[in-house]
Amino acid sequence: MSYWKDQPGIGVNIVDKLLNYTILSPASVIEWGLTYQGERLGQSFVFEMVSATVGKVTKRLRQVVQAKNAIGLLPEQRKLLDDTADRERINMKGLFQLMDDTLSEWAMGSKSLPNGNSDEDQMMKQWGQRWLRVFRRKITVEDTWFIEVERASKELQTEADAVTIKPGDEEDLMAIE
Repeated sequence: MSYWKDQPGIGVNIVDKLLNYTILSPASVIEWGLTYQGERLGQSFVFEMVSATVGKVTKRLRQVVQAKNAIGLLPEQRKLLDDTADRERINMKGLFQLMDDTLSEWAMGSKSLPNGNSDEDQMMKQWGQRWLRVFRRKITVEDTWFIEVERASKELQTEADAVTIKPGDEEDLMAIE
């Protein structure tokens, strides 16, 4: 990003591509943006990069959860997607925990700038509080979405199981007609 300091949008785009090809991990982007230099919290391109990274992780989980809840999957397909959803959810929770831990340090003022300037320390504390509030809301939204989708999926599966024709039911259905 230091190379693209005059055009940070290009750097953000490159980081996005590197994430797509799994050259960078989401955690490495979060660590770079939030861990070491508090002044980054006040830079809009850092927020854009972190937010896009979080969006990729949450979108991936949503896609897997929706796929695993599709009607008509074979049991082995559903098991594979269940395992993938569990793994993606653990990864997402870990990423949010990393963000929460790091941003909490900035928000509480336990991290300070090397020069000890109290005005700048106060600014970093305020930025940390703002970022923390935003991403705590995001994890709440994702947790709620996951719970709602799982509940709806179980209801649909229960309805589908009730309607499924079992061997021997064909005679009963023919008698009804």
